[in-house]
Amino acid sequence: YHNHHHLFIMTCIPADPTLGSMGDIVHQEKIDYVQDIAQAELPQIRAMEHLEQLVQLEAMFQEMIKMNVDEEYRSKLQSEQTKLKREIARATLDVGNAAIASQRAVYQIRATRGRTIENLSVHVSPIDWTASG
Repeated sequence: YHNHHHLFIMTCIPADPTLGSMGDIVHQEKIDYVQDIAQAELPQIRAMEHLEQLVQLEAMFQEMIKMNVDEEYRSKLQSEQTKLKREIARATLDVGNAAIASQRAVYQIRATRGRTIENLSVHVSPIDWTASG
């Protein structure tokens, strides 16, 4: 799907009760709307994933330090762990900044297009899903 002059791969569709149910026919504008919301949320999601990876890595360092490894490796691990904790602090700030920016963008999308999208009707599919089998 080509959206706004760049390739957009959506990993999930934000929950939206106006989309109807499985098998219903949905207006393209509604699909574009939820894709735009997903795109607006992406920086926040990516920042959070990065933070989670760093926290997992820090836990691994902590476990290695507890394992009574040689003093040479222990001091190297502790040094790297200190650097990692600083990076975790930076990543936490990045999550906050990304969340603010993402939520502001989502708010703008909903404020400018939400009412129009909510008023678009959903059409029931002509396919009888209960008869297929």
